[in-house]
Amino acid sequence: MHRDFGTVFWVHLAIIAAIWTSPFYLSWQFIIAGIALYHLQILILGDCVLTRHQFHAGRGKVTFYGYYLEKLGFRFNPRSIRSFLDYVLPLLILGAALLWQVQFGHPVAL
Repeated sequence: MHRDFGTVFWVHLAIIAAIWTSPFYLSWQFIIAGIALYHLQILILGDCVLTRHQFHAGRGKVTFYGYYLEKLGFRFNPRSIRSFLDYVLPLLILGAALLWQVQFGHPVAL
């Protein structure tokens, strides 16, 4: 049974927040490894583990972002969201990490 704001939602949201802020505390090398693991997960499962667990949808049918943005009244092409999340967003996060850590010289703990 799907619940919009159950435990999986909050775990999913916490992980997303950690990913978005990772350039400020996680080495860009670890971010590359995380991106590789994410893509491996997509390649093997066709979806994010938490998304599959939360939505019980078919392979690649729904995304966390797409689902909740639609609830807020936004309409996006599901294929566009998937492409952005799988390819553009990881590169933006890696780019932010490289800028912050390499270009601006801010060291991180990990």
